[in-house]
Amino acid sequence: MIEDFQPYNLDNHGVRLPEISIPQEDKIDLGLDDKATNLDYLIKLCNKGFETKILNKKIDAKRHKEYANRCKLELASFKKLNLVDYVLLVHDVLSWCDKQSIPKGPARGSSACSLVLYLIGCTNIDPIVYGLYFTRFVSEARAKSKIVNGIVYCEGKSMPDCDSDISYYLRDQVIRYVEEKYQGRTAKIGTQICLSGKSLIKEASKVVLEYSEEQAKQLADLIDKHFGVVDDLEETYKVSAAFKKWVDSSLENTECFKIACSLRDLIKSKSSHASGIAVSYGKINDLLPLELSPSKDIVTSYNMKEVANDVVKLDILGLKTVDVIAESCKLLNIKPEDIDINHQSIYDFLKTKDLFYGLFQIEEGLSKKVIQEVRPRNIHQLAACISISRPGAFAYIKDYKLFVNENTIKPFYPPFDQALQDTGNIIVYQEQINRICMEVYGLSPEDSDDIRRCVGKKDRDGIKKWEPVILQIGLVKYIPLDITQKFWDTIIKSADYLFNMGHAFSYATITAQTTYLKANQPQEFFISLLRMAKFEPNPIEVISKINQELRNFGITLLPPHILNSDIDF
Repeated sequence: MIEDFQPYNLDNHGVRLPEISIPQEDKIDLGLDDKATNLDYLIKLCNKGFETKILNKKIDAKRHKEYANRCKLELASFKKLNLVDYVLLVHDVLSWCDKQSIPKGPARGSSACSLVLYLIGCTNIDPIVYGLYFTRFVSEARAKSKIVNGIVYCEGKSMPDCDSDISYYLRDQVIRYVEEKYQGRTAKIGTQICLSGKSLIKEASKVVLEYSEEQAKQLADLIDKHFGVVDDLEETYKVSAAFKKWVDSSLENTECFKIACSLRDLIKSKSSHASGIAVSYGKINDLLPLELSPSKDIVTSYNMKEVANDVVKLDILGLKTVDVIAESCKLLNIKPEDIDINHQSIYDFLKTKDLFYGLFQIEEGLSKKVIQEVRPRNIHQLAACISISRPGAFAYIKDYKLFVNENTIKPFYPPFDQALQDTGNIIVYQEQINRICMEVYGLSPEDSDDIRRCVGKKDRDGIKKWEPVILQIGLVKYIPLDITQKFWDTIIKSADYLFNMGHAFSYATITAQTTYLKANQPQEFFISLLRMAKFEPNPIEVISKINQELRNFGITLLPPHILNSDIDF
């Protein structure tokens, strides 16, 4: 009986960061005594990284004051917001990867916006070179924390999110390291796959109307997909004449439709997140409900969004391209960071060739189409091309092509033009939404970032909440209604996916590295791809694709030989 249930207070106040204890020998190596704080240690790591990067000419020594000031600003924010231990937690995991020679990607997501992470080796993207804003990673306006009984708790949704790409086939070693270091305090993050519009109407029609599999499939095909996201049933009823006609054609069909809608968000299956790991201060089962996944892993019963309210969430994604680049560079006796991503051969290749297999992000699909249309000439345009092949911005691909090739810019609206001049008056990045909201509509940094966050997290309900606010402000400020509507339409479409600048330049770097290797060192590049083929679902099909491209480079793939062949390519 419901009256038998009693409230249970978990006493959760937010995210309590795991305690980071710096080994004595690590402090000594940096010239610190045993009384040095974690902040002292982080400052020393930054100083050492700064000196090393200047010596290796990764940082222009003439701009040292600019870098020093940015570093001080970031360190002050980490201290003020009680995030020093979070940075050191990420550093510990990624520096362990370096010690074990486990390949890493240059960066992922907004972590590329932090100079501190660049200096201490967690990322390989210089945010100052690309004009990346630290506030996209950590915002004092957004971040919140509180002290309860002398303990500091951070608000989960305001925590920074440091995602990392690492070796695909060595990722399990990294997970084991985290699990052993934080024994009893980690779990993989559970996911729940819910019934989509297509699945709902398909299954409902089979049960309620006794449709055959073929009939149910034909009905489900009336539900559209936009950029990989299945449309909602009720939304389809409003916009699809064919689907509305079917629903309204009989009382039975209408009832079936209503039943399908009522089952929306019902969990179809459970799994574990591809990259997410939860790490807690104390025992994790005191904070979160846990269960066994189908593969017998311990996973959280909460999903990624819910987990972030109570514990630290680490995203460690295994990326095959990281292994391909690392393997190619090993054969060439160079390091991935030694590849000049501005090398003209990269952009000549993208301009003149249509051989895209193995090129990160642009191998196929919309991104490939954009590259073929635009033919980018530098890393900035390459980053924009990768980003523009997403919802919202993709509608303006022809305008961006004219901007790149003819320097033609279609006027939008003068205040917008200034904010969007670097991308030809097209909203390509999340940060541009922030800037327009603040500079054109006069919103506060907090409110502007809330809209940006809604876009980044695909929070459609949050976006709808802001629509009447923006429309009203536009009227008050005498901004033409069609301009505001165009801006807002782009935001709604972008809610499916819009890159932040840090993520765009991180992934453009990997694209440039793979393109450089393919254009200049094809033999080593293709050997690395062939060696990775065994991890693909259909290795023979992959080897066949590679063999087709090899002919364009004058390279022959020899058949297996009982005397000359090795166990691998």
